[in-house]
Amino acid sequence: MLLSSASASAGQYVDIGILLGTEYTDNANRSHEDGISERQDRYGITVASDYENQLLDLDVSYNAQERRFSEGSQPTRSFLEGDFNLRVGKPHHAADLLLSHSRRSALRAPDQIDLLVNRDERDIYSAIPTVRARVSSVDYLMLQGHYSMISYRFDEQRDSERLGASLIWQHDFSATDQMQITATQTEVSFDLAPDFDYTYQAVLAAYSVRLQRLAYTLEVGYNETTPEMGDTFSGPTFRVEASYDTGLHRFSVNARQFITDSSQAGGNLGDPSSFGAGRDTVGELDQLERRTADVRWDYLALCQRCDLHVNAFYRYDDYQTLGEDTDEVGLGSGLGYRFSNRASTRLTLNVRRQSFEAEADREAFTVGRARLSYQYSFVNDLSLELFTHFEKRDSNAEQRYDEARVGLTLGLAF
Repeated sequence: MLLSSASASAGQYVDIGILLGTEYTDNANRSHEDGISERQDRYGITVASDYENQLLDLDVSYNAQERRFSEGSQPTRSFLEGDFNLRVGKPHHAADLLLSHSRRSALRAPDQIDLLVNRDERDIYSAIPTVRARVSSVDYLMLQGHYSMISYRFDEQRDSERLGASLIWQHDFSATDQMQITATQTEVSFDLAPDFDYTYQAVLAAYSVRLQRLAYTLEVGYNETTPEMGDTFSGPTFRVEASYDTGLHRFSVNARQFITDSSQAGGNLGDPSSFGAGRDTVGELDQLERRTADVRWDYLALCQRCDLHVNAFYRYDDYQTLGEDTDEVGLGSGLGYRFSNRASTRLTLNVRRQSFEAEADREAFTVGRARLSYQYSFVNDLSLELFTHFEKRDSNAEQRYDEARVGLTLGLAF
């Protein structure tokens, strides 16, 4: 993020930023022929807040923008992405309530060219109350309800609601490791497509460890769905989350297998702009089993002023009835150099390949991107970014292109 300020200490702050950006592209419609040269402008505001007291824990991060296109390659459009989480109560209380909202954009079809006009926007609103009882010095029983409403900005057909509950037993082996066993059931309904309604059930066992440098969670279980119409869909589920930090090296691994549907998909997890398995495409309504894996390595000792990262991801979606199965892999890296406390530069490179089941009648494609940027922070909370960006998509279909961009962004934080 270009903008940042620390307006309070001890993790309690409110950051507000304004950004103005303009860029020039030689292929605004990302066409393999008859590309349009165009200036594209961005106007935005960012809000971030972190507040905690003895009862509340609030975490907010939103980015609102408007995009304008000088040659009309796309209509002017505003959009919002970000997260809101408010927890009333603490883990040592008898009860707490988590209220959350997240918003992400996603391509309307997995093989579409990544233009703003081809994106929909998904909101997820959730309420999760929890009551807990301590049955021994190391054992807790928890009853957790969960309600969520998922809505799309442009396609109401994908809107859904989820209502369910989980029974959780937690056992603390020590101050650093614990085990949880969870049984959950959720009713999923689609207002405009009731034939897709189904019941989701799962039983999970998880073991977590948190040490000074190493933290990990291993979870295994079984999940299944029982639809209003059609056959039961079931299979094993697992989750692996691990991080290791030596100060100079940072490693992280995240892997999951679970049953979901193309309304909820990945549940808006992860950074909106991240390069990884968390980015979603929408697709047709169906249930699917998703397998994902993300691996990242950060190295801070390449030189005194350098930082380096390498990341890779894998995602496979196995649809229950539709022939829309998709397989995606990606590899990325970034190298940053700090000229001073105020000036820095960064080079990022990434490539991903996505292929589809033959029945889907979609062409496999590969997209490669390179971006070089220079950032400077002035003493009056004004910041400047200059960048150049090159992108290339290869495909046997007509959806292939080359595009070069150059631009700048001004940001003011207060």
